[in-house]
Amino acid sequence: MKIDKILAMAAYAVQAFATLGLVFVVSRLLPGGEYGRYSLIVASAQSVSVLAFEWVRLAASRFCANLGNEDSRQRKDTIQAAFMGSALILSVLAVLSAISAFLPAEEVLLGWAIALLIGLTDLLLVFLRVQGSFNEFAVLQMVRAFALLACSIAGAYFGQSAYHALMGLTSGYVASLLVYIVAAPKWWRWRPKHVQMPLFKQMAVYGLSVAAASNIHLQVPLFIRWVGKAFLPADGFAGLSLAMDILQKPFALVTSAVGGVLTPGVIVEFEQGQNPRAPKLKQIYEVQLWCVLLLLGGAIAFLPDLADLVIKPHLRNWVVQFGPPIAIIFAAHTLIQTTISIPGHLLHWGRRLIANAVVELACFGFLMGAALYVEAIRPYFWLWFGVVAVVLSLLYALPLVLKVPCRRPVEALYIGGATAISLAALRLAETHSDLSFMFFKALAALVFCVVGLGLYRPFYRKQ
Repeated sequence: MKIDKILAMAAYAVQAFATLGLVFVVSRLLPGGEYGRYSLIVASAQSVSVLAFEWVRLAASRFCANLGNEDSRQRKDTIQAAFMGSALILSVLAVLSAISAFLPAEEVLLGWAIALLIGLTDLLLVFLRVQGSFNEFAVLQMVRAFALLACSIAGAYFGQSAYHALMGLTSGYVASLLVYIVAAPKWWRWRPKHVQMPLFKQMAVYGLSVAAASNIHLQVPLFIRWVGKAFLPADGFAGLSLAMDILQKPFALVTSAVGGVLTPGVIVEFEQGQNPRAPKLKQIYEVQLWCVLLLLGGAIAFLPDLADLVIKPHLRNWVVQFGPPIAIIFAAHTLIQTTISIPGHLLHWGRRLIANAVVELACFGFLMGAALYVEAIRPYFWLWFGVVAVVLSLLYALPLVLKVPCRRPVEALYIGGATAISLAALRLAETHSDLSFMFFKALAALVFCVVGLGLYRPFYRKQ
């Protein structure tokens, strides 16, 4: 792997650590109820950003890779026009929500600003990544991660409220945007005469159909939060929010990192028909699968130790109890949304991707909705109904990987699964904040990972 791609992967790692640091510090600075409110607004803003702009980002990823200069400018200007249209619609809806007083005006304004800034900064990063500017992509992504970390912590520290923490987060996005404008001034120039309506329609058909699946998938974590908010006490909901904030981002980031670096090669391989056994497609399958499985096992094993070190005592039990089912849900949810969906993106099978997403949301709605009516499964057991729902959804979605010819890495599933189970078993070794014991536990986890990867190495080389 080239140095620039390694730097891009490192940028995703930095973003993951910065996000976790933000979660830990802000959760300690804010009271439990305030953190739950802060987390819910941020998650809702992220969901709105995906609803508004995901189709634009997906269209940019699919249509703007490896182009000539003139064609690249035309497609960039067309993509920017699409973004501005979505931003206008989002702004109108935000104004109407504020006027109707359905939600507090300041929360609507901050949510709108966060959603818009997420979409705008992500779009530039997508262009840099798909056109091979990995060094610039990595630097700008790390700049944004550190800006969000510093500004969010400052807002929470000085204000001690969800509102001020959100103000800090918004300031971090604004600071990132200013850096992006200085770093890539030519990218921000928009020339309406270069907008191509036939291309716009083609992008919209593809982007909206595929983004529809992403939008539906995204409602699953948001649904879990709103269900929990309906019956959990303030500390319980703060614990649920904290557990989800800790576990959701790493799974999403690790698959995004792998996909961001390897997907352009997979697209070229598929479109040019370079090899019927599709080695690049096999590679992205096995790398994403191994990353998700190792992360799942490590999350289950080490969440109690992490809670002892950095989480407030009155929230610890909630986080530890919620951790295992949430980790399993996010692991399977990530595989459905990213790894299993790769053939659907290659074949432009938007309807099948939408079907996978609808089935997942329906399963969660049916099984986890029971928590609203069956008191016996509260406050902890209701999340295991979500595990059943995501496993059923995974089995429904899995046949999609058969649609593109490839040597599927089934050995990664067996060996990686066994390694993940071995890692998860380390949860039984409670360290009780003993750092020396924690070190040996981490060393044992490293040995399990090395052995598992060593056993898989012969299969990795086999094409």
